Amino acid sequence: MPLISTHSSRLPGGASRLGAGVLALLLPLLPTGVGCGHEAPPPKVLVIGLDGGTFELIGPWLEAGELPRLKALMDSGVHGDLLSVLPPLSPPAWTSAVTGVNPGAHGIFDFQRVDFTTRTTLLETGASRRVPALWTLLSDGGRRVGVVNVPMSDPPDPVNGFMVSGFPHPDSIGIAYPEALEKRIHRFGYRLDTMGGKLLPGHEAELRAQFLDTFHARRRLALQLGAENPDLDLYWVVFTATDRMQHFFWKFMEKDHPFYDPALAPEFGDSIKDLWKEIDAAVGELVDQAAAQADDQGRELAVLVLSDHGFTGVHRAFRPQSFLRHPTDGAEPVTAAYSLETNASMLYVPVEGREAGARRTQEEQQAMLDEIHRRILAARDTARGNVSPVLFGAKAKDIYTGRYVDKAPDLVYLPRNHYYFINEAGDKDPFGTPEFTFSAHHKLNGMLIAQGPMFRTGLLEGKQTLLDIAPTVMYLAGLEVPGYMEGDVLTATLKKDYLERRPVRRDRSEARETGGTGETIRSIPYVQ
Repeated sequence: MPLISTHSSRLPGGASRLGAGVLALLLPLLPTGVGCGHEAPPPKVLVIGLDGGTFELIGPWLEAGELPRLKALMDSGVHGDLLSVLPPLSPPAWTSAVTGVNPGAHGIFDFQRVDFTTRTTLLETGASRRVPALWTLLSDGGRRVGVVNVPMSDPPDPVNGFMVSGFPHPDSIGIAYPEALEKRIHRFGYRLDTMGGKLLPGHEAELRAQFLDTFHARRRLALQLGAENPDLDLYWVVFTATDRMQHFFWKFMEKDHPFYDPALAPEFGDSIKDLWKEIDAAVGELVDQAAAQADDQGRELAVLVLSDHGFTGVHRAFRPQSFLRHPTDGAEPVTAAYSLETNASMLYVPVEGREAGARRTQEEQQAMLDEIHRRILAARDTARGNVSPVLFGAKAKDIYTGRYVDKAPDLVYLPRNHYYFINEAGDKDPFGTPEFTFSAHHKLNGMLIAQGPMFRTGLLEGKQTLLDIAPTVMYLAGLEVPGYMEGDVLTATLKKDYLERRPVRRDRSEARETGGTGETIRSIPYVQ
C-alpha cells in the first residue's frame, strides 16, 4: 500500500484551484519560454542535499573510484564549490538555499535565537522563516513537489504534493504533510534527527549504528515516496547523516588530529568513507528512479547535488569570552559581550531598548562593538605560530540586509581552518585543546554538482553561493524568478543553446537587495 496517493487535490492558500492531477496533465502544454514558442514541458528537477559535503573530503575517494555514481554525475555534468552563508550552519544555510535570500531577510541565523528581554535562548523552527520556500512558490505555480528532510522545515508547509520536515523537531508529531502521510511514516520505521549528541568513550559503535540506521530509514522512505509519486516536478531530499558522522568520527581518520587514537582507528577510521559509499549508492538509486520517470513522461531530468557547507577537523579551541575578560596586553577587561550557549562565534552587546535593563546607548554600544571587534581580530595563538583564529569577521549591518537584521548577532566570525570558537570564560586560557566530543566542524565551501542535458560539462569556475539555488530551481521548473531573490540563476552551469531556448525570466516589479551577504561571502579567502 502506498505511503501517499500519487495526486493531491489540495493546494496551499485555501482558494479554489484546478486539482493537481489536472495541472500535471496540462503542464506539458504550457509554454516555458518567453516569446520563443517552445512548448516542451520543463524538466523534472531532482535536488539531493548532502549535509556537510565537500570535495576536499571526498575528492580522493572520487579519484579512487570508490564513489562511482557521484563521479559519473561529475564527469557528465558540471561541478564546483558552493559557498555557504554566514554563519555556515544548517539552519541559515538550507533556509537561504530554499528562499534565495540572506538570513537578514528570512530571519534565521542559528538553531536558536536570543530572547532579548530575558537574554535566554529559544529554539528556531521552520515557522521562523519569513520568506516563502521555493516548494510553496512551485506549488502556487501549479507544480507538484516532494520534500524530504530539509533542515529547518518543521512544521511542514501545505504543498501541492507531500513534505516530510527536517530537524529541529519541537515535537515528534506534526512533521509531515498531508496528515495521512505522517500517520504512516512512523509505522514505516522512519527516524527523526535529534539535536545535539555526544560521542561517549566506549559507545562509538553504538553512535555509528544510530547514524546509519537513521540514514537507511530515510533512504528507504525517499525511494518509496519517489516511486509512488512519479509525476513530481521537484523532488528535494536531504541526507544529514554525513554531517553527523563527520562531526564525531573525523578524529579517527585524521592522523594529525589531537584526539586521533591509533587503537580505535582500525575499527572507526573508515566510518565516514563507508557512509559516503552508502550515500553514493543512494544518490544513484534516486537518480535512476527519477531518470526512468522523466523518460516515461518524455521529459528531461535536471539533477542538482549540493551541500550547505563544507567540513574541516577541529584542532584548536578559541574562547573569545575568556580572551576579552582576561587580556594579556594590559588592556581593560571586556565583560559586556555575550553569545548563544551553543555558538561563541556570534557575539551580542546589550543596548538600551533591546535587552531588558540595558543602559548602554546605541553610540556606546557601537563603540564597544568596535573595541571588541578590534581585539578579536588582533588575537593570536602563540602556541601555533602566532596565527589568528579568525578567517573573517564583521558587524551584522555590514553582511546582512533585510527586515530582520535587528535579530542578527552584533558580531559574526568565521573561524580559520581547524579552529572552533567555544563559549567558555572563567579562568581558562583563551586558546587550548578542544574540550568537546565532536572533532570536526563546518567550513564555508560546500559542493555542487549539476547534471542533465541542459547543463554543460567540466569544472565550474567562479564563486557560486547557496543564494543562487532557489532562483536556479525556479528557472528549471519553468517559472519566473521572484524579483526579491538575491541570488541569480546559475547560468554558468547551463548550455548556451538551452538558455537561448529558455531565457531567464525575473519579476522586475520587485526590487532585490544588493551587496550584503552574497558579495561578502564571495570576498572571503575560504581556502585557508
